[in-house]
Order: sequence, then C-alpha cells, then structure tokens
Amino acid sequence: MGTSDGIKASKLFTEYLKEISSDEESAAFLNEEGVDTKQLLSKALKKIKIVQMNMSAEATERKFQAMKTNSAQRAKDQVRRLLADSTFNLESFIKREKLQVAYRNFENMTQSEIIEFLERHYMLKIEKEGDNS
Repeated sequence: MGTSDGIKASKLFTEYLKEISSDEESAAFLNEEGVDTKQLLSKALKKIKIVQMNMSAEATERKFQAMKTNSAQRAKDQVRRLLADSTFNLESFIKREKLQVAYRNFENMTQSEIIEFLERHYMLKIEKEGDNS
C-alpha cells in the first residue's frame, strides 16, 4: 500500500470512528442488545493501530530496499570507474583506503574476486556515510 493509500486509509478510519461514536442511537441500540460499545470501540482502535503500524513498517521496508538498491548501484558504478583507470593498483588502493584485510596474496585474485571485494568495500563505505548523515 502506497503512502497516499495509507493517508487515505487513516482518514477513512478517523471518519468512521467519528461517525460511529457520534451516533447515540446506534450506541443505545447496541447497548440494549448487550454489546459493550466501549470494549468494541477499544478493540477497533487497537486493530486500526495495528494496521497503521503495519502500513508504516511496509513503507519503511520499501524505503530501505530502495536505499539498498541505490547503494549497490552506486558501489558498482564506483568500482567500474576505478577499474577503468589504467593506473589502478589494488595494493595501493588498500593502503590508501587504510583497509585491513586478511588476504595478502593480491596478485592471485581473479578479476571477479577483485570486483566483489571492491563492491563490498564501497557498499560499506556508502552505508557508513548514510549513517553519519
């Protein structure tokens, strides 16, 4: 459900609550029939809050996934630019970035291993920058 749908749903819930809480005849009828309208209203409000929280959680998850996708693309773009530079040297890059790595045999890394290594580095860097914003 999109944000505008969430706002519409919230307004609909609010309007519905105003309608049912202002209808004294309905409340009197339900009370005569043995329905506890205060408990019914309380349960309805709890359900509405749960729906609103779920909508908010879904929106947050969508934003997170979009940020993650954007970060991954930015990292890939950065690696592509880095590897396109004919003067790129992995060992110098690691020293310049002050990375601590366990794998010291850089000459034997395949191109795909280098790309994966660099993409992970940039993903972490981008996420860290986002956290500091």
